Amino acid sequence: VKTTAVPKAEALAESLAKEKSKTRSVSVQEIYQRGVAAMRQRDFSEAVVRFEQVLSLDPNYSDAKLALKRAQAALSKAAQTEP
Repeated sequence: VKTTAVPKAEALAESLAKEKSKTRSVSVQEIYQRGVAAMRQRDFSEAVVRFEQVLSLDPNYSDAKLALKRAQAALSKAAQTEP
């Protein structure tokens, strides 16, 4: 009984790890899309926060790196033009 329980437990652990990874990936994409939506609405500070969240979860997300730079530049430019 114990010998068959070990492979089942390992398979379950592997399955849970894959599911967690998939969920995390979806979350990263959702947060990224929220950042994109904030950029479209010209809410640059919100966009910066969202893209930073994405990069904290996935530091190699290249689209988020580029988007963060754009959002920071837009935020800086907006701050310079305000009276």
